[in-house]
Amino acid sequence: MSVIYLENQHQITAEELSKINHAENIPYINEVDDKLVDALKFAWQWLRGNSQFEQLTSGSTGSPKTISVHREQMTASAQMTIEALGLNQHDSSLLCLSAEYIGGKMMVVRSLLGNMDLVITRPTSNPLPYLPFMPTFAAFVPLQMQTLLEEETSKQLNRMKAIIIGGAPVSNLLEEQIFANLTIPVYST
Repeated sequence: MSVIYLENQHQITAEELSKINHAENIPYINEVDDKLVDALKFAWQWLRGNSQFEQLTSGSTGSPKTISVHREQMTASAQMTIEALGLNQHDSSLLCLSAEYIGGKMMVVRSLLGNMDLVITRPTSNPLPYLPFMPTFAAFVPLQMQTLLEEETSKQLNRMKAIIIGGAPVSNLLEEQIFANLTIPVYST
């Protein structure tokens, strides 16, 4: 059974979370940052079997809109990533994106479907100081990846199995820095 770590402060198993009847009864909900609460509540909704989830679009092509994303769509996408990257229950993943957005939600789904431990941190430019251990899989936005490479965390990142980068285009400069510093697979989504 996978474990959800709330930074290096608290942890709860997916099984324990699935047995909670009301969101307000989720342990640690009043003790952690709001961004961690968003991710924990989404994980709870997923484990409770919700079939659709309201999602705010980014607004990059106009005003942000609320759309409905179906569980089947998220499952299919997550399964493709799990299979393509060879992830399994012995791996762990890092959620350092906001679960307010689809990228953050998908990290939760990938972790739960893959029965992987999940470390949730607040979305900062360098989430590594908040980790109880180095996960084997992570998703970053380009700004986070840039910061991590500038802060010379390549040795830590190279212990991972794979990284995906999304949310914005990867610049040519960042791509060059990735190739120069990382030996693990890095995919732009």
